Order: sequence, then C-alpha cells, then structure tokens
Amino acid sequence: MSKNDHIKQSMSGGDNCVLIQAGRDFNLSIKKHPPDIRLVKLEIEDVHNSGLTLQKIKIVIKNNGDKTAVLMKGIITYDKQETLKDCNFMKSQFSLIESDWTYDVDILSKNPYFTGKHAIAPNEVVSFDIMLGRKKGGYELTVYRCYLLLEFDEGQSLETEAFHLGISGPTQIAGAYTASGPTEREWGNCWADNIRRLDAIGYDARGLIHPQSVEIIESVAPGLMNKIK
Repeated sequence: MSKNDHIKQSMSGGDNCVLIQAGRDFNLSIKKHPPDIRLVKLEIEDVHNSGLTLQKIKIVIKNNGDKTAVLMKGIITYDKQETLKDCNFMKSQFSLIESDWTYDVDILSKNPYFTGKHAIAPNEVVSFDIMLGRKKGGYELTVYRCYLLLEFDEGQSLETEAFHLGISGPTQIAGAYTASGPTEREWGNCWADNIRRLDAIGYDARGLIHPQSVEIIESVAPGLMNKIK
C-alpha cells in the first residue's frame, strides 16, 4: 500500500540554496560562511543495501577568493528524529539479523564528523561524497533532522539550515511469516500517525503513499493527505 520511490534531495547556491525534497522546492539559507568559500551544491541520495537505507551526501564547494583555503572538518548533527512504523508487519512474526556496512560517518556517534582532505585553490571547485549510516538500529526507516557544518583553516565555518536524512538498519529482516495482515483501518491509522509525527520535524512523508492508498488514510484522518504545510 506504499511505494518505495527513489527520494532525492539537493540544494545549491551561496548564501541561499534550494533544497529539493520529494519534488518540492524550499529556500534554504546558509547561516554562516567563510568570506571566500561558497556551497555550490549539496545533494542527498538514498543508497539501498539489502533492503536497508544509507544516505550519500555529495558536496560541491567553490573558492571565490584569491587565497587557498583548507577544509579541516565536516560535522553532521541532528536535533530531532522520528521512526516510521512498519504498517505492513503489524501482525507478523519475523527474525532479525545484523548487517555489516562500510560507511564514513555514523550518525549516532557522539561526534559524527569526517576529516577534511581538500585544499581549495582560488576559483577552484571541488566535490566529495560522504556516506552516512549507523552501527545500531532497527530495520524501520528513521528520519533525522540534520545540519551540516564545514570548518576551514581560516574564516568562519559554513553552516546550513536543517535538512533530512533517512536511515534504516543495520538490523534487517531475515524472514517473516504473516498469518493475517492489518485491516485497512489499522493500516490507515498507522500511516496517519507516521505522517503526523514526521510533520512535526518538518518532513513530509505523504510522497511515500501510493495514490490508490490515499483514500484509506483519508477515511481515518480526513484532510490529512491534503494538508499544506
């Protein structure tokens, strides 16, 4: 009753960026930036690994000045999170296994950061990718409201406004048996709760719902699917 469409976010610009999330555009300002460094593009892409979800962040920055700048550190923090309830396995029995991942940043670590490796010459544009996952967590997707801070050897740091990362695992389902699935009302109530909780952290989960299933949620929560935030 839900669809697993590819969801991609991106932002680009300097003092003001455009964040694209699930087909909707938002203005996203940069809180602080060094005098000569500009964020050209920040793109977030889902990476699926055995049914689990990592996040790949592609960062493009440019030096508009006349002096070389060195990226020292990138810090990714989050202030809120919500986990999507699995509305299809409400009456299932299943076993779980642990998976091993290779990634650069653990979103749940005490200080989630990556070490800078770039010296950016005047007028130079550089790009690099960061893979985010976590060492612990269930198979359900958790959405984190995050911020990115880039620290340079000189000048102020570059800090973005909030954006969202969705991560699941590393625990995954090894096998499942469903004697009977949820009723339409149970499924609708479950997804209505998901949507409301994610609304509260600024993430619109309505795009995850198949158009043919919209009426099920509307039957238990009238107007929720048409809400304009």
